Formats: sequence, C-alpha cells, structure tokens
Amino acid sequence: MPTQSLKNQKTLILITLAVLGLFTVWLTATNDLVAQGDSDHADHEDVAQGDSDHADHEDVIKLSDADIKKFGIQIAKAGAGKLLVDVSLPGEVTVNEDRIAHITPRVPGVVNEVRKTLGDHVHAGEILAILDSPEMGEAQIAYLDTKAALDVAKITIGLTVTKLDVAKARHN
Repeated sequence: MPTQSLKNQKTLILITLAVLGLFTVWLTATNDLVAQGDSDHADHEDVAQGDSDHADHEDVIKLSDADIKKFGIQIAKAGAGKLLVDVSLPGEVTVNEDRIAHITPRVPGVVNEVRKTLGDHVHAGEILAILDSPEMGEAQIAYLDTKAALDVAKITIGLTVTKLDVAKARHN
C-alpha cells in the first residue's frame, strides 16, 4: 500500500507541474500579444472603434492582421440573427395557483372514471369525473318521484278545471 500511495503523490506532483508550465506558457504568449498590440498596431481602429480615450488604457487589445487571421477572428457589423444558445438551469415546474379550482362533490362516493387531468382546459358543463354514490342515487330517486307526483297533480288540476268548465256550461 505505501508504494501505491507514493506513486499517486508523484503522479499528482507531475500533473501539477505540467499544468503550471502550460499556464506560464499561455500567460507569456498573452502578454506578448498585448505588448505587440500596443506598439505595432495603432492602425487597427476598427477593433478599438477609433475611441482615442481608450487607446492609452491597458485593457484595450489591438491585433495585427496576421494575429486576427491566426486566431480565426472575424470582424463584422452586428445585426439581427439567431443565436444557438442552449442553457440548462435548475428549476421546478409548478401549477399556477391562481388558475386552479378545487372541486369537491356535494355527496360522498367513489370515483369510477376521471375524464380530465391536471393542466387540461375545462369549459362549463364538461364532465370531469364519474362518481358512484349511493346517496346521490337515493337523491335522484326522490327527485324523480317528486317530479312524477307534480306531473300527476298538474294533470289532475287540468282535468278538474275541464270538469268545472263542463259543469258551468250545463248549468247555464
């Protein structure tokens, strides 16, 4: 085990030194480009937009035509176009609470069928679910019995009015 740990430490040190070396080379090359841009390339005003206030600042980088070609830089007018940007962000999709209606049945029962799901658009009068309820069945039977009794009473009143009219006609 100690031999393996020593190998891992040596490998880690070598990788660290290699990364530091590459960083040093990159930093040197970048500083050379900036220094070169300050001395040789004052004629590239399209990069700095000809702004004389910024020409003396250290944060302005000027490149020669050869450098622009070497690094594949293209200079063009900005305009309308499509950017292909794909961004992955953490997030959570939730329901808009202002657009939810909580529906509770007026009678207890068991849901046999659901015809709409979360997110569906619903219009007035649409069936959302089928509820099996003994209490609702009893209420429907009582309603139909009462309606039938009312219909019979209306017919009876109509017959009685007709008989009364016939009796009045005979009496006159």
